[in-house]
Amino acid sequence: MRGSVQALVVTLLTLAAPACRCGNIVSPVDAQFRVDPQSETVDFGRVLEGETRTLPVTLVGETRAAVSVTIALTGPFTAQSTVEVAGGSTVDVPVTFHAGNTPVTGTISFTGNGKTFTANLLGTGVRPLVCVPSKPCVVSVYSLDADACIETASPDDAACEPTSQCLVQGRCRDGECLGVTRSCDDNNKCTVDACSMSAGCVHTMTACPAPTNPCHVATCDPVMGCGETNVPDGIDPRDAVVCGAVNCDQANVCVGGQCTMIATPEGFPCSPAVACLAEAECHNKVCVRPDAGLWVSNWSTPIDGEISADDQFLERDGTLFFTACHVSPSKIDAGADGGLDAGSDGGRFDAGADAGAAADAGAMDAGAPLSCALESYTGSGFDRFITRFTPGTRADLVHIGFHGVVLTGESGLALSSSRDGTSLASLSSEHVSPRVVATVADGGVVFAETQPDGGVSLRWWSMVLTDQLPIAGDVKTLAVDARDTVWSWNDSDSLQQTTQRSVTATYLLADAGGPLLMTSGRLVVAGDSMLGFPVSDGGYEFQPMNLQTDGGRIAFPQPQFSMMTNDATVLFDTRCHSQVMSCPTDEQELWARSMNSVTGLTAWETRVLHFQEIERLVETQAVRASPGSFVAVIRREFDGGVQTAVRLFANGISVAECVLPAGSANVTKALFTANQMITVVSTDGGSRLEAWPLNGLPMSKGNWSRQNSGSGERRSLP
Repeated sequence: MRGSVQALVVTLLTLAAPACRCGNIVSPVDAQFRVDPQSETVDFGRVLEGETRTLPVTLVGETRAAVSVTIALTGPFTAQSTVEVAGGSTVDVPVTFHAGNTPVTGTISFTGNGKTFTANLLGTGVRPLVCVPSKPCVVSVYSLDADACIETASPDDAACEPTSQCLVQGRCRDGECLGVTRSCDDNNKCTVDACSMSAGCVHTMTACPAPTNPCHVATCDPVMGCGETNVPDGIDPRDAVVCGAVNCDQANVCVGGQCTMIATPEGFPCSPAVACLAEAECHNKVCVRPDAGLWVSNWSTPIDGEISADDQFLERDGTLFFTACHVSPSKIDAGADGGLDAGSDGGRFDAGADAGAAADAGAMDAGAPLSCALESYTGSGFDRFITRFTPGTRADLVHIGFHGVVLTGESGLALSSSRDGTSLASLSSEHVSPRVVATVADGGVVFAETQPDGGVSLRWWSMVLTDQLPIAGDVKTLAVDARDTVWSWNDSDSLQQTTQRSVTATYLLADAGGPLLMTSGRLVVAGDSMLGFPVSDGGYEFQPMNLQTDGGRIAFPQPQFSMMTNDATVLFDTRCHSQVMSCPTDEQELWARSMNSVTGLTAWETRVLHFQEIERLVETQAVRASPGSFVAVIRREFDGGVQTAVRLFANGISVAECVLPAGSANVTKALFTANQMITVVSTDGGSRLEAWPLNGLPMSKGNWSRQNSGSGERRSLP
């Protein structure tokens, strides 16, 4: 039995032998893999320049067999070179993006068992903004998510640099840089110690009080402080210090610290230098002034363009402002009028001459391209800025005030910076008159504006708001006093005192229209001449000033040159040389009348121009020499050409005259600063500015400006 079973097993094994593959038990299957669909495009997003970001690409094994995969990449991406994918498993392959500063694309390819799969790679490199803290004690860091600089407060007690030079040892507190006060004491009693936020310690010399003895001079010792000592006697008697009355016979001079009368030495100065005139000296007991000689300018500079007769030429704090234009020379027509206006102004001032005609030589009305600009120069002749207007347009300079330079044009008002000429603000208005524009320190610009219903309003304008105040009648002149009260003279013969919110007073003054002059609380309406006295309720009491002339001749007021100081008011009028019913041009004369600003009584009067000599007045300016003293710039036109002279009037007479050189004689405008006269000279090529020394002539700035100025421009009170 046992043998039979063994035989059966052998038989079965023998039968099964052909189907056996020894050594290869599992059937072979081709290994397969793929990229997970979610990894077919990998976006790394925004990454800071120079930094990296790593994201996975997932491979999936599709069979039970393992496969070896080779990896290749394009673009700024890196990964391992090979990876093993086990059968039926998933493998994450880390891919790293190296960020530049631009968006990029690339690919990653996987090859294994003869098959290749590719995934797309995207990334955006971002260059961070340069973050600068806006102030001390803050930290500014670039935020990739916000794409902006984010500021946070610096830690408390962190060191910082205070913005004020008057603080030291800065430390941060709640995001603010605090410090202790800088000590500026220099232990010198001859200096006043102070601190400037921008410059730090500032030491200015102490102004020691002047001694009561005219033969003593103030001194200062760094340890002891202020004192006084004798003035030097002078080796030459002519160098002695004058301490009292002086004439060419006797002189009071200082000797040994005492005022002593001596016989006036030969050559002793008896009259100071004035403008072009040299110092006078005593010779044979007579005060003799040398010939004037040639008046030499301080400086001369051409300007860009030409200032026409209608353009303003203004000065503020020693700085010059004006508008100037020029046209293409090819457009200049041969029919220019050469400067004659056929007597459009009656010949009373320039006998028909038109100083502005040379500005365009007929080109502006011939359609020539126009180029205009707002320009500013220093008092020493250097250009500060030239700000050009839109080609083909112009704007008129009408005023300089607290807020800047005021311009008018076809579209309304514009306010520009007096520092660099840049535009600050504009106000659209079609009914602004350049004659009635002024500025106030707190309210910006005030001007008269015609309303659609025909009424007139005073309007206050700043860069923030505008207010309107209806008033009676059309405004003829406008002024602002030192307290920012607005005074308006209307065609209804009413003078209105106005604040920004209301009319505070109205005065009816028949036939008194004209420029408004004010100083030291007194007001003059310089038309037919009304003098206003302040009263207790804050208003004014007015009285007429008699303009009847000697011999009964009629005086025709010419208020555009009028001026007023604390002690004197000078009014100008036209008179006829003879007593006739009509007064032809060659019979007209211009007179000046000096009156006491307190009482209105006439002190003296003098003839300024002889019109038969074809003279006209360019500018006037008060002088602190004696009450009513003034200088006048006079232009004479004759067959041989043009001459311009500066004439000084004092105590009713002409006491000095300086004539400009021939090459500088064609003066169209002039103004006075503290120590020089600046003129606009018309030339063949345009205009130039020239400055002429006044040699200590004491100019007064206490009067309202007149010709060539906005009617409301305020000059500081004395």
